Amino acid sequence: MSTHARRNRRLTGLVLSMALLAVAPQAWAAAPQAAAAQAQGVAGYELPSAALQAVVDAPRAPSLFLSPRRDVAALMQMPSLPSIQVVAQPELKLAGLRINPKTFSDSRFSFGQKLWLMNVADGKERQISGLPASLSIASLTWSPDQKWLAFNQVDAATGANELWLVDVAGGSARRLVAGLNTVLGSGYQWLPDSRGLVVFTRPANLGAAPAADGIPTGPAVQQTSQGGGVVSIRTYQDLLKNEADARQFDYYATTQPMEVGLDGQSRAIGAAGIFMGFAVSPDGRFVLSQPVQRPYSYVVPLSSFPRRIEVLDRSTGKLVHTVAVRPLVEGLPTGNDAEVTGVRDISWRGDADATLVWAEAQDGGDPNREAKVRDAVFMQAAPFDTPPVTLAQLGSRYAGISWGRGDLALLNESWWKTRRSKTWLIAPDNASADARLLWDRDSQDRYADPGRPLMASDDRGRSLLQTTADGGSLYLAGAGASPEGDRPFVDRFDVASGKATRLFHSQAPTYAAPVTLLDAQASSLLISRESPDEPTNFYVQSLADTNAAPRALTHFAHPLPQLKGVQKEQIRY
Repeated sequence: MSTHARRNRRLTGLVLSMALLAVAPQAWAAAPQAAAAQAQGVAGYELPSAALQAVVDAPRAPSLFLSPRRDVAALMQMPSLPSIQVVAQPELKLAGLRINPKTFSDSRFSFGQKLWLMNVADGKERQISGLPASLSIASLTWSPDQKWLAFNQVDAATGANELWLVDVAGGSARRLVAGLNTVLGSGYQWLPDSRGLVVFTRPANLGAAPAADGIPTGPAVQQTSQGGGVVSIRTYQDLLKNEADARQFDYYATTQPMEVGLDGQSRAIGAAGIFMGFAVSPDGRFVLSQPVQRPYSYVVPLSSFPRRIEVLDRSTGKLVHTVAVRPLVEGLPTGNDAEVTGVRDISWRGDADATLVWAEAQDGGDPNREAKVRDAVFMQAAPFDTPPVTLAQLGSRYAGISWGRGDLALLNESWWKTRRSKTWLIAPDNASADARLLWDRDSQDRYADPGRPLMASDDRGRSLLQTTADGGSLYLAGAGASPEGDRPFVDRFDVASGKATRLFHSQAPTYAAPVTLLDAQASSLLISRESPDEPTNFYVQSLADTNAAPRALTHFAHPLPQLKGVQKEQIRY
């Protein structure tokens, strides 16, 4: 949520509170009459005055989704608040999830109600024809080649959960697939060649939902075992309570992965299941699949359930390689730095065709045990017939990698207890080469934060480090915390020397936050800008000419013009 949106909500709360204080005596005096009216069956909600309604219903600024080439944007308008029809939808609470059983989706209350396109070069907007009459967008994603925009349409009124496509050049939309299951994830992902998508649908033989009467068929057994050491179990909400819950969870969470072409032709990829992960490799040949298995647990959520970690052939759906079988994890050693043993945080290497990367704890996952190496990071390339290669050995916990190219990637590690965070420069194509420490800092020291690396999508849809033309420098963007407040910035960081050159710095009285660099030469920057009296809008800021004024890309109206010029005043009583 933007600073402007947070400010609006605080003001809304303040205005409503003042209004309630003002009418409190009358409200108390009218309490007997109100009770009598309720007893007589008067229906409907009481509404505040038109002025207060205008504050609460003030429109939110549209969200902007930039295309891979950063020259077209999709704009989506969200309602200010969800309607009572949306909030009143049914909800199941199973295995740590909240599920809308009517739509086979995660339970949510915010949906996009308007969608249109805009050219970044001139700000010209284009409308989209053929959209659903009652637009209700849960998520949207650009295709890697930028020719298509896919979005998930969830209509709570009819129970529809569909995948739609927008032809960007033609400006028209059409439905591609019905019967999606979005209980876990968005329900779809683009193939690297943009010729189709992997879509998660409800199994064809699903049948009727199991009874939710809660009548047990046997005891709920929980058993402890010796030799497990001291473990701690967090307090989780919305867990399974019995086998009846487990059957409902199976019913609503089970999906069938399908490959669907742009023409609607589809075929199954492997068997149906409940997937904690299902990711296509960057070259499109394989799928990293993580199907959940029984036994389920009544004390931990889905993320701790047993699962297989395996690689499938995308074209045949057949098993190619089993990476690991992860057991049920009911509790970890004490401490926030505790981790599971075995394979975790597995994903595809972003800058390679088909290489798996994962971490494994080397201290038994126990932060209280003395160990020089806490985590090891491994790589294994297709066809997965040679042993994994050790990419790094870390003194704290693995916290992810930002991929760039064979000789450039940023590996992060962190240790919660000391709040230390480290970033290493590594060469993934030469795993034996020494890593170089770039930053070793207190993660809570916002003043010394060097910023996050800016990323850009390639023609396969992979998010990679954005570098200068010669490949020698990265771009970093940060909040710019200072005694005067946050002043967001963008730096060019020379990898060899470790020197940062400031390219952009937000200046008072406005607050300007960088979104992304708009070209490979870093000559222009997309920013969002706001001030106490100026609503959030998007601008293009030239970096080649530092004296040039930013060019307005959007012109969203002030949502609360009646509150412009409001001043803070301390009241003593």
